[in-house]
Amino acid sequence: MKYTIKKSVFKTAAIVFISFILNVNLSYSYVWHNGAGSSYAGSGAESAKSSNTIEIYLIEAGGFYLNADAGVQKLLAMVELYDLRGVDYTELKNVLTDAAGNIEKTIETYNNLINTAEITPYNEPVLNKLKAFDYKGFMVENALNSVIFTRVEDFLKKGDITGLFKKVRGNLKEIDGMLKTIHEKVSLNEMPQISALWSLNEKFSNLSLFGSYTARVFSAVL
Repeated sequence: MKYTIKKSVFKTAAIVFISFILNVNLSYSYVWHNGAGSSYAGSGAESAKSSNTIEIYLIEAGGFYLNADAGVQKLLAMVELYDLRGVDYTELKNVLTDAAGNIEKTIETYNNLINTAEITPYNEPVLNKLKAFDYKGFMVENALNSVIFTRVEDFLKKGDITGLFKKVRGNLKEIDGMLKTIHEKVSLNEMPQISALWSLNEKFSNLSLFGSYTARVFSAVL
């Protein structure tokens, strides 16, 4: 009897685990481009596998990106307090190195994501929902930044999800270059120009909003 119960419990757990693996596309990253993997499907097991892989890449990239953003915010806090506390250049370099490393991982993950997306058919029912979505009403209702939200709309309304990913990768490469320039300055034990820090902060802010707005639309559509 005990053996039968144990066998039944094991079987149930195995089914739950397998179901989780097969339906991993239902587990989205929450704040940065979540749900965009649902735009890909097509027919057949391979296409379904690719769609799940895209969503996994989005989750991984989101984690790397948010860690990089946290590092940059720590950098900015250290600079903000410079006049009161001074600065430890070794710590500053370590923070920059960590942030740059996470951005590089984000770019690498997006390269894999885009390569997969380019060979995976789109999910037409999802694209039709994106095309019919009330973007203007949604923007007004949620008091979103019109400039950034319009950029999101341009990609989603056309069903160009892969193009959206490529746009994000381009922005990530710009951030990577900015971090390396700032790192060179700090490596000489010199404070970076405040204008460079402003630009870095603004680039992160805009890209974060772009990803957040994308997530909002997919959440509403799905």
